[in-house]
Amino acid sequence: MAPLAFIFTIFLSLEVSGGTIRPVVSLWPNWVPVYNGDSLTLICNVPLLAEGNQWFRWYQNNNELGNLKQNLSIPSMHWNDRGNYQCQTDTSDKSDALRLDLSYDQIVLQAPPTVRQGDMLFLRCRGWNGYKEKSAVFYKDGVVIDLPANKSVLNAGKADRNTAGNYKCSKVPDYSSPKYSKEEFIYIEEGPARSVLSLSPVWSTILTGDSVTLTCSLAPTVSENGRIAQRRRYSWYKDGSWIEGDQQSITIHSAKLKESGSYQCQAGASERSYPVRLDVSSSKLILQGPTEIYEGDSLTLRCHSRFGGSKKEITLYKDNKFLLTSFKDESIDLGRVDMNASGIYRCAQATNSDERSISVTELFSPPQIKVSPDQVTEGDHMTITCGTKLRPHRETTEL
Repeated sequence: MAPLAFIFTIFLSLEVSGGTIRPVVSLWPNWVPVYNGDSLTLICNVPLLAEGNQWFRWYQNNNELGNLKQNLSIPSMHWNDRGNYQCQTDTSDKSDALRLDLSYDQIVLQAPPTVRQGDMLFLRCRGWNGYKEKSAVFYKDGVVIDLPANKSVLNAGKADRNTAGNYKCSKVPDYSSPKYSKEEFIYIEEGPARSVLSLSPVWSTILTGDSVTLTCSLAPTVSENGRIAQRRRYSWYKDGSWIEGDQQSITIHSAKLKESGSYQCQAGASERSYPVRLDVSSSKLILQGPTEIYEGDSLTLRCHSRFGGSKKEITLYKDNKFLLTSFKDESIDLGRVDMNASGIYRCAQATNSDERSISVTELFSPPQIKVSPDQVTEGDHMTITCGTKLRPHRETTEL
């Protein structure tokens, strides 16, 4: 039994968020999904320096639980115990969510909730009603895995990019045909990567009744094929708390005031995205624009009216100077802008108006001319360089 001691080795990465530590929830035993009646423990991991006289709070699907200890024990798993668990200390943000699912299948393939590149991957084939003690066969992408299994546990070796795939297992009861588990896709997290949250339409301020789609993707620096992206589980957060949804995109239909907040997403076990603020307004007219813009970018504004394309004209001003008039509730492209485009923009329709400050950020530092060598005489060769820096650096901008 000694080799099984390595199965539950858990490597934790404690994330710093906004100057505070975000704890990490781990599971013991480190298998999902679980069976009805299983005993397990959730652990709220914090750095050693943060330990001491702290209180802990636990949440299941955003409902605060009565447990104030670092460990949350579930002595016998039941249907009501399913869900997304988060923990928090008196000095931390809420942790990322850990999902607990319950299975009633005769055969189930169990795996760690998260597998990172370099981890040792252990898989377990569980069964009941005559399958419990039977030896298991494991499959990847429909092919038998030719590795020795310790009864129901397979050591699949150190995980790398090629380890990702569709896994299942089977057990054979006496005098019967094999019984298979459901196929599960196991993806391998390839190190530190931050998810990116985007809005469609792009406006961060919308009217009540509008619809908006939030999409989660990994930063372009992470290479992954389409199969992994499609099978990856996603987590969504609003104001730091888990919200419903495990798909890559979620859509808010007919937005309500209560849906204003800071949204984040998480693809697999990547770092959470930076917060994206969404404001829902009950006004009759709003001016929609970018949250940030740099010189050389295209500036697009929208005078969004609750009346839509009515006969009431909409007028756009900059610093109280008339720009244009339109009868359509549509985007207005002001073209590529420089620093002079900064100012106070205002939309007006009948007695309603809304304004916002647009500040164009300098993209390049002031250029400096350098001569090498610094002293020359007639007939010498010299090099003149015009130096500047792109700030912030953006891969899509060419110097």
